[in-house]
Amino acid sequence: MDNMGSDGMVTDAQLEIYRDLSLREVGLIISSGIFPNKNGQAGLGQLGAHSDATIPSLKRIADTVHKYDGK
Repeated sequence: MDNMGSDGMVTDAQLEIYRDLSLREVGLIISSGIFPNKNGQAGLGQLGAHSDATIPSLKRIADTVHKYDGK
């Protein structure tokens, strides 16, 4: 989607995008591709799910979208 992640983690700039999409009442927001392990990383800014440490980072996306009534 945006390749704005930092070392596989969500950035504040990405959260702004998700907030804006939610506020515009987009019917369904689909996140960018997420790599499951370091070998599957396609780009430097891609988000990851390669360790349990990424869970709170990814949760920030869901929390932001739901805060603004997005889906």
